[in-house]
Amino acid sequence: MTGLNVYYYVKKGMMQSFIEALNFNNIAQQCRDEIGCLQYDYFISEDRPDEVLLLIERWKNAEAQKVHTTQPHFILLQKLKAEFVEKTEFFNYSDCK
Repeated sequence: MTGLNVYYYVKKGMMQSFIEALNFNNIAQQCRDEIGCLQYDYFISEDRPDEVLLLIERWKNAEAQKVHTTQPHFILLQKLKAEFVEKTEFFNYSDCK
């Protein structure tokens, strides 16, 4: 198994719009429907609800996660991030049980 914790540092005042865009485009469900996706969930920071959105991704293997990055909804997500996100941090973990 491979996974990512992705921290989106959203531009000031843009969190609600970012979440609405994610929901409108059904990004999370499209990712969950991919072969090899074990988890794809967003969480809003309790301490910084207007700034930080955490995405937890878990995939069957690294290949499934790599294929994910070629999907149309992933490419759309990159465009949404360019509009709403200031900075992104990735924490990759592999071979978790």
